[in-house]
Amino acid sequence: MKRHVLRFGRLAFGTARSSQYMRAMGSKAREATAKAPVLLPEDQLVDEEKFPSYRAERYLQVHPGDVLNGKYNVISKLGWGGFSTVWLAQDRSRWFWQQPRYLAVKVTTTTGTQQGSELEVCRRLMHHAQDIGYDVLRPAIDHFEVLGENGAKHLCLVHEPMQEPMTIFRQRLPGNRIPWPVVRGYLVLLLRALDLLHTKCHVIHTDLKPGDLLICFWNPNDLAEYVRQEADNPMRRKIVGDRTIYRSHGCLGTLENFAPLKLVDYDQAVFVDGEASERHPIQPSAYRSPEVLLDIPYSYSADIWNLGLLIVYLLEGKDIFNKVFDDDGSYNARRHIASMVRLLGNPPVSLLEREKKWRDVPLETPATAAEGDSVTSSTTSCEFFGGPFFDEHGVLLHPGSEERMTNAKLSDHITALDGDEKDAFLDLLSQMLQWVPEDGKSAKELLDHPWLADFREVR
Repeated sequence: MKRHVLRFGRLAFGTARSSQYMRAMGSKAREATAKAPVLLPEDQLVDEEKFPSYRAERYLQVHPGDVLNGKYNVISKLGWGGFSTVWLAQDRSRWFWQQPRYLAVKVTTTTGTQQGSELEVCRRLMHHAQDIGYDVLRPAIDHFEVLGENGAKHLCLVHEPMQEPMTIFRQRLPGNRIPWPVVRGYLVLLLRALDLLHTKCHVIHTDLKPGDLLICFWNPNDLAEYVRQEADNPMRRKIVGDRTIYRSHGCLGTLENFAPLKLVDYDQAVFVDGEASERHPIQPSAYRSPEVLLDIPYSYSADIWNLGLLIVYLLEGKDIFNKVFDDDGSYNARRHIASMVRLLGNPPVSLLEREKKWRDVPLETPATAAEGDSVTSSTTSCEFFGGPFFDEHGVLLHPGSEERMTNAKLSDHITALDGDEKDAFLDLLSQMLQWVPEDGKSAKELLDHPWLADFREVR
């Protein structure tokens, strides 16, 4: 791993090591004085409580000092999601003369219908441990089940720990922007990871977002130092009745330089073991691809669209489609489609004909969405997203919905590059953002793009 990190830093990031970035990436040293844990107000939402569909009874009660599966001694909470919490733990099975081993344990909820999906992705990945792209992914190294208070089972997945998520890493940098040489290196790694998932594992990730990009440790000693200081800085927490909810510590140390990343979290993965036939709504709202919104059977191209938008986010510090939410924060698919039209022009007639074909075909399982305490269920994606979006003549039904999008051209959204670099990047991006799924390039094809030529050696 040390050689892997140093080589990546030397090749991909050599031009980005200016003093302003190193100063921006510094973090405050933790106090060395032991403290009592800070209790948070009961009316303050903490971590997983922020999800609209949160139900406390679905989450396993985990506390520092707990031992999971008779082996993993819980130290602190690292993260959380709609279907899981993640905890740093020490492996108690090691002999006293061995170096301590720390791991990240993902504890899923009782309602995570995708629990088996992540485990299946990990199983498929283990058959390709020697392939290019594997080292950018993070399959589980162990798994087990734990019984909750009500007797329900919680799947637990054990992974190597990582430095911090991209959401925190960006905040260390001026303007929350990743320098373009670093973005280029990251794009090479992510394309390799997707190529492996798509061509060897037949998996669509479906959920590419900053929180699923984790930064590797630049200095492995930071983890041991974090563990030593954790007792002096216990997690803030909220106590409600007999339940304690901890605020996560997502950063496990300081960063002295830019480090490689890994693409994680496969619980939303979709398997494509034949022709594309999946239609169930997927993807983070602002990153949804046209075929998903138009209810056309999707395949690997959905990930490519998603990655194109994610890379722009890393480069620019904001999303291209950042105006697709109403004032109350709810997602507006009509505004999203209208923004696509403003950016890419009208979709081809052939694509709209495919949309008409599938418009009224029921989904295999209804699509659900949580709003406050209520859950709505839709039998078609058209109903789920508030379609149809075009009339019988291919005319946009809600033309005023795109007014919030200020930049009408793709080039207007790219300000971190100029000249030939910008032109080359836009050419690459245009091959990722296509109305018709089949018109876009695959991950393998994109790796051959000239903008990435100097970075193909990155490991």
